[in-house]
Amino acid sequence: MKRFSILVQLRFIYIYIVMYLVIGLLYESYLKKIGFYLFIDTYLGKSIFIILMLTITNIYSFFIKCKRKKMVYNTRVFFLLILSISVVLLYFMHILDIPFKEELGNKDNVKKAIELIFYEKKFGLIMTFLFSLMITKIKFLYIYLTLYVLVFISLFFIAAKGTRKMITNIIRARRLKKRMEQERKALQEQIRLMEIIEEKEKQKREEIKNDIGI
Repeated sequence: MKRFSILVQLRFIYIYIVMYLVIGLLYESYLKKIGFYLFIDTYLGKSIFIILMLTITNIYSFFIKCKRKKMVYNTRVFFLLILSISVVLLYFMHILDIPFKEELGNKDNVKKAIELIFYEKKFGLIMTFLFSLMITKIKFLYIYLTLYVLVFISLFFIAAKGTRKMITNIIRARRLKKRMEQERKALQEQIRLMEIIEEKEKQKREEIKNDIGI
């Protein structure tokens, strides 16, 4: 019971800190006065939105009681983070016209990356440094392949349940359509047989009438 109480308190402390950091942007808060947000803007820039998204989505996991559902949710949040970073990096790669080749970045590539990521797009020093380090240490081809694989895997884990439901619905719809088609054909066959029987009975009645007439 004590452990549960501590966890509840930690949850609300976490939520309070997140709310305080967000609301602190809207007025002359203490954090703004000491230059906290300027520090964040310099080092993280727009990358903070990825972290903020992760932080906010993580709040919901505190209120999930089922361990299995919580694990699934946290896994999706993790792959959402991977997807976001991979998409951003691919965006930079394409904007900088980095070729799909087994080449390493040079000083010119690094200079363009700094101008684009830090000054133009304002994604902060950390993202700029990591991207510059990546293109100078890993060949472009392998970067592209890795990022595309990460995007594919992330989308699979994020949308796995929805994809499974969609596939299940498609299979059910096809089975239903097939069954309805079979029932329609069976009904048509029954009607055809009934028409044949009626025709034979009609012929018999005609024959009986003819015999009586004779």
